[in-house]
Amino acid sequence: MSTATEIDILLAEHSLFKEQVAQLTEQLEWFKRQLFGKKSERLIADENQFTDKNADVKLFLHLLKPLIILQLH
Repeated sequence: MSTATEIDILLAEHSLFKEQVAQLTEQLEWFKRQLFGKKSERLIADENQFTDKNADVKLFLHLLKPLIILQLH
């Protein structure tokens, strides 16, 4: 494989990564607005109050915790 081909591949990967970072940044901003926006006091709930029928909500909160911790630091 030539150096030019390798460079083209790396540039294409870089472009895809930049797009993915932009999408993830947009999602993170949405989550932050949902958690820390004006209505956040009403949206934050104790995980223990959820039943098994709301397992997806529990999973969402569990996955979101590291993002919240990162934002607090």
